[in-house]
Amino acid sequence: MHLTVTSVDYRPRGIAAVTVTPDPSEEAAGGDSVPAPSDAEEAAAPALILADTALLHRLAPGRSLTPAEWLAIREEGRHGLAVRHSMDLVAHKPRSEAEVRRALAAHAAAFDVSEVDAAMARLRDLGAVDDGRWAAGYVAQPRANGRGARLLRRELSQRGVQAADVASALDGRDEGPAALAAALKRARALR
Repeated sequence: MHLTVTSVDYRPRGIAAVTVTPDPSEEAAGGDSVPAPSDAEEAAAPALILADTALLHRLAPGRSLTPAEWLAIREEGRHGLAVRHSMDLVAHKPRSEAEVRRALAAHAAAFDVSEVDAAMARLRDLGAVDDGRWAAGYVAQPRANGRGARLLRRELSQRGVQAADVASALDGRDEGPAALAAALKRARALR
């Protein structure tokens, strides 16, 4: 049982769209139907993988692969693509882990849970995602001035930051300036 690479389309941003189909010579010989990744329809749809993976494994039209080889290459390429996209996200601006997870889930490549988990593990290993550090930075930003701990706690929770990281970020925060700013704002509104 074999699969044949029918097309490899290199796209911008390091993506390759690879299409594999059951080997037509085996089907013509009356052999068993080849179970591609899950079924023939899924095999005919292009799989979006990291272009580096396609090059590393020398994927080209006409290349023959066993289903196990294709699944391993596809998994490696999809995980690599998820890591690359998540790195692009955090390079653009700091984000919480939950924000990166949501962005990966909504991505056009439709990453599954294992791909997202692998990307997040890699980002944590690299120190690119750290909710505690991100929350502390969020609280220290000038736009956080004038906001009380309760509002900041709610904002951080809405962004998916765990309660322990929120508490650590808010620990030692002086509420005096925020309370004074709120009181002055309210006094001006009542005039």
